[in-house]
Amino acid sequence: MISNRDWLRAEVPAGDLMIVTNSTVAKLYLEGFTASLPDRRIAQCILPDGERHKTLQTVGCVLDALVANKLNRDAIVMALGGGVSLSDRRLRLGLPRRAARPRGAATLEPAE
Repeated sequence: MISNRDWLRAEVPAGDLMIVTNSTVAKLYLEGFTASLPDRRIAQCILPDGERHKTLQTVGCVLDALVANKLNRDAIVMALGGGVSLSDRRLRLGLPRRAARPRGAATLEPAE
């Protein structure tokens, strides 16, 4: 699916993207993913692989990458690979959650 341009264009709303992944997954899939959306500005945040790197410091690296790439609240942050999902950790850290809905609509929900 990550190399299917039609599917990605239909499912990923237009705009800037930040892809968060780890070094292992990046080697395998990142180039194909970014090639599937050639008309998009895509920033990357490649994290070290492994459970010991899932820390607040790593979350800080993701936030730093967003700032360094001048991405604002309209940007979409996507995790590439199951090991980098921040969905549960995001709520505990008090970061806002943005959930994509069908047809490209997005909503911003406050952290609990």
